Amino acid sequence: MSAAELRGKAVFNDTNRGNCAACHIPDLNQFTDHMYAAIGVPRNSTIPMNAVSDFNDMGLCGPLRVDLQPLSKGAPNQFCGMFKTPTLRNVATRSVFFHNGVITSLDQAIQFYNTRDTHPEIWYPTVGGSALKTASTNFPTYGLITTQYQGGKVQKFNDLPAVYIANIDAQMPLDGRTVTSNPPMKEQEIVDLICFLKTLTDGFDVLAKPSVSGACVN
Repeated sequence: MSAAELRGKAVFNDTNRGNCAACHIPDLNQFTDHMYAAIGVPRNSTIPMNAVSDFNDMGLCGPLRVDLQPLSKGAPNQFCGMFKTPTLRNVATRSVFFHNGVITSLDQAIQFYNTRDTHPEIWYPTVGGSALKTASTNFPTYGLITTQYQGGKVQKFNDLPAVYIANIDAQMPLDGRTVTSNPPMKEQEIVDLICFLKTLTDGFDVLAKPSVSGACVN
């Protein structure tokens, strides 16, 4: 591997940074634990059923799956919001991510993991407040929300009823850290992580003579 790919592998395995290996286990090169997790993916407004305000796709507990549904509407249920952990093999070839396809690039998917808690305003809609005509220079541009608001309330976990928010996984990097605190991964570490993930593409060839230019070299 190149230096960048090796650094990305370290981020992948580091429990204090990417911590990807906690769920996407590299054993046998499967890069999944074959389990389920709830991570609070934002609602995808382009899905027709999501035009119905009280509709929620909650994975294992329905509505399409009926064997693990709550006993009654709003009743506690440990399975609500949980979706299967996908393999990361060929992840760099995908154009949509998560169960509802709301994320549309690998970089954006990793940024979501990194800043869901530190910058929820770029992933979930804000209700109330006032939209700024010009965003501040430090307002991230890689999120789903590109308008910065002053005031208002961020509708975090807007595709999961409040009663099930306790089901959300609190492992790093989605560890519930406070808003505006430092994300687990730095920008260069995200670049390196993507370089490593590209090595999981089927048919990936290690060059006999390493490249001397490009993002995934040094």
